Amino acid sequence: LEMKYRYNKIPDILIAESTLGGALIIFNSGEEGLAEVRDVKWTDALSNGNGYQSVDGESSTAWISAGHQSITYELKKEEILKAVEIKWAASHTRVQYFDIEVSEDGVNFTKLFEGGSDGKSTGYETYNIEPTKAKFVRIFCHQNSLNDKNNLQEIHFLIK
Repeated sequence: LEMKYRYNKIPDILIAESTLGGALIIFNSGEEGLAEVRDVKWTDALSNGNGYQSVDGESSTAWISAGHQSITYELKKEEILKAVEIKWAASHTRVQYFDIEVSEDGVNFTKLFEGGSDGKSTGYETYNIEPTKAKFVRIFCHQNSLNDKNNLQEIHFLIK
């Protein structure tokens, strides 16, 4: 197995690319106050909008899906999560409906947020939650106010 490493435009994100199947392993360098992401899994993606693109530091890429779909982030270690910052595509023109769920084991999830984006912002929106232990964070998307798409550009996990 040959691994190629490259740094994204944001220097604290290292992406390792496998020559077998193009799998990506993502590590953040541990910017203070942000959880490090170990892996990403998603239920569906459209037009090259895979889940790794939601943590690549690029606002021009995104995880794109249709309908009711989820994306799950495995953190490098269990953390006390206090908020999630999300940058939604075209968020100033639509409301994105979604839930934030957390888990310590990746099987049993607890919903901590249910609602929508503000429909006005063009940057990151912060969703404060009750500080909770988490090793896995799942964003379960329920389409947006204009169509059946989900378009998550970037995400950060704020920790205690």
